[in-house]
Amino acid sequence: MGDSRKNIREFPSEVQKAVGYALQLVQSGETPMDAKPFKGVGSGV
Repeated sequence: MGDSRKNIREFPSEVQKAVGYALQLVQSGETPMDAKPFKGVGSGV
């Protein structure tokens, strides 16, 4: 969203790979190992 892609490209290479892998897992319906529940917004978020 917005300029997030540009921002991620400014991260170090290893961080870009980790973020890309986590996004790939989420897109395929899986949960990254270091994912945490997002609390305080509402049920199901």
